[in-house]
Amino acid sequence: NLVRGDSFRKEQFQKWRKGLSDEEIILIESIAHEIMYEMDYECHLVTKNCVEPKVFSVEEIAAFEILNKEMAEKMMSDLVVENPEDARRRKAQAAVLSMPPTKIS
Repeated sequence: NLVRGDSFRKEQFQKWRKGLSDEEIILIESIAHEIMYEMDYECHLVTKNCVEPKVFSVEEIAAFEILNKEMAEKMMSDLVVENPEDARRRKAQAAVLSMPPTKIS
């Protein structure tokens, strides 16, 4: 993607929010607004337009974690059927990411 030039990067910059409802954007920006600003992404609704970030309860976070796990499992089971090679790569990547960090000296 880096070799495609500035026009490609400009098109990709806020591609993540196309097709999302305001409610979905508020959810994403409530979770990620601080890191988005650090990475020079401009928030669309949270703080910029006086929408305060949503604060999630412990129960809501637990429910999100369960839903995320279920959706990730479904995505992987679908991927095994639709694109076995990609599923294999993702499993290998997950195995690497689950390894304990080690210091390289």
